[in-house]
Amino acid sequence: MDDIVLRDWHELSARQRLAVTELRIDNEQQTFAGRIDDAIRACEQAAPCHLRGLAVLHNERPVGFLLLKRPPLSPAWAPDDAITLHALQIDLSHQGRGYGRSALAALPSLAMRAWPQARCLALSVDAHNAAAMALYVRSGWLDSGQTYQGRLGLERRFNLPLFSGAHQPS
Repeated sequence: MDDIVLRDWHELSARQRLAVTELRIDNEQQTFAGRIDDAIRACEQAAPCHLRGLAVLHNERPVGFLLLKRPPLSPAWAPDDAITLHALQIDLSHQGRGYGRSALAALPSLAMRAWPQARCLALSVDAHNAAAMALYVRSGWLDSGQTYQGRLGLERRFNLPLFSGAHQPS
């Protein structure tokens, strides 16, 4: 999808920001990814060198939102050279159209521009969230085989190596 872009929360127009706050997220997805207003509050309070909130835009209209974190805001399980992905959420009326997959495809180049010292993207996902794990695998993420006890249960860790050139999925 060429019409999908990721744009920093701080670069959104007032209208786009309002649209992000109005995204409708399934209750089960909120259980895994958290609430949009909490994600927005986090990106407004943190320095952009440590956390970025990104709107998923389709034809300049928000259809989703996500967070990227770097140390010292990264979770304890994340390597120091990783950028961690959090709270990926796509609006209910836009799910199943490939927006999540397109957002994941756009992440590597954006991440490398923002944090050139990083060597990988990393995330953790609830081991019972089969839909999310399938999306990450289809998008080239590698299941590290590592798990840990998260806030809701067992979490699986996934990684996506970053390359100095264009993203080269395996």
